[in-house]
Amino acid sequence: MTQPTRILSLAATFAALAACSGPVGDSGGLAGIGGTGIGTGGDGGNVAGIGGTGITTTGTITGFGSIFVNGIEFDTSSARISLDDSPGGEDDLGLGMVVTVTGTVDDSGRRGVAEQVVFDDAVQGPVATITPSPDGQRKTLAVLGVRVLAERAATVFEHTGFDALQPGDVVEVSGFVNNDGLLHATRIEKKIALRPGESEIERKGVVSGLDTAAQRFTLDGLTVDYRNAELKDLPGGLADGQAVEVKGSLAGGLIQATRIKAEDEPLSGASGRVSLEGLVSDFVSPSDFRVNGQRVDASQARLEPAGLVLANGREVEVEGTLVDGVLVAEKVEARGGDIKLAARLAAVDTAAGILTLDFAPGTVTVRVDNRSLLHGDEGGRPLRLDQIGPGDFVTVKGYLAGAAVVASEVKREDKPDDDVLRGPASACDGSQVTVLGLSYALQPGITEFDDDEDAGTFCAAVNAGQGLVKIEDKAGRRDGIADKAEREGGD
Repeated sequence: MTQPTRILSLAATFAALAACSGPVGDSGGLAGIGGTGIGTGGDGGNVAGIGGTGITTTGTITGFGSIFVNGIEFDTSSARISLDDSPGGEDDLGLGMVVTVTGTVDDSGRRGVAEQVVFDDAVQGPVATITPSPDGQRKTLAVLGVRVLAERAATVFEHTGFDALQPGDVVEVSGFVNNDGLLHATRIEKKIALRPGESEIERKGVVSGLDTAAQRFTLDGLTVDYRNAELKDLPGGLADGQAVEVKGSLAGGLIQATRIKAEDEPLSGASGRVSLEGLVSDFVSPSDFRVNGQRVDASQARLEPAGLVLANGREVEVEGTLVDGVLVAEKVEARGGDIKLAARLAAVDTAAGILTLDFAPGTVTVRVDNRSLLHGDEGGRPLRLDQIGPGDFVTVKGYLAGAAVVASEVKREDKPDDDVLRGPASACDGSQVTVLGLSYALQPGITEFDDDEDAGTFCAAVNAGQGLVKIEDKAGRRDGIADKAEREGGD
């Protein structure tokens, strides 16, 4: 992880989490209330007071009714809840927040009772610039010098939206940082309008250029005045190279700090088994890489799916044991993913957790589980499977497990748009290309290719295995002829 944009994640995690994929049975208590609306198995009893194994788990909130984090449904009715070091309640928790939950989990690994839920944002401050991607599906924001990736389909927005983001907006961002220091936003919440010298900002980083006489230092290029700041968890005071979180206000490019807190290393103080969600960085080999700054050895780990390729930028959940500061993984499971779909729903099987998306050449089925994040078209509204149905237009981000598409995120859009199909191609012959089993025609005068390619050069590159293929079929025609065909790298 690069120093200039180092964003330290919350202390992470434990648990032998059972995979929640595939059809699951009905259960009572909390099961099926939040998240996907799929039951989580078990004996059907109430989750309260179940006891079980002590657990600390860090990940994205994917559902409510309790909260769902890393596939576990936690009862939070008696939990201590903290948001950015301030006491909070259940109503303060939001979809897409990256949280740390401590408590107990039952023998199934799917239902638990939370004793504490902690949320700590990655950055909060004004948006300086916004750079949209060529396809209009992503935007890169600059927030206090941090590059933030917002995705139309995958990021949860609160009090704003993908199209509503504007320079000058004060936003709170939660998410994961990749190997290049880019913060992949799981949630962006707009705060009140910027008031210089008053609006609260938060920035994590590394102290440099400490000037104790002037009581200033540099935080990844930002100047911080700490003369009126409370120092927390810094018994030796500030020092160059210290990882900190700064809270305060911004005026004229100067941060006036009100509190400076030491940032612990990932998994600091954790013991026993741990589980950590995030992006792979500093990848050297399966026995030497990092997730959210935590060193991982996955040389003996079970990979799910079995064909999972570990590389920088891959979103994963790692489970195992902490040994001498290294997370020795027993299982590494794919999260996020390179598969992207956008289409109307043909069918929803709530009991089995299956969505069927309708494209002009045919259908694609998508598996949804309690790790899948479901949300509405605006306001960060959580959804259940029984709240969406045939005819709804959805966008899906996921990954392949064998031949099956497993959803990481499902978003119901407020209006239909172009059909989009992105994944590996199995064939391309100049007249058509087959992606995820669906064949789209490549027609001269209609199909647009990138980089001045024609159908022949496009198919030659596709058949040579160069990246994924993204097909767009315009909503006005939706005729099975690719209006745009592009080769893309994976996320």
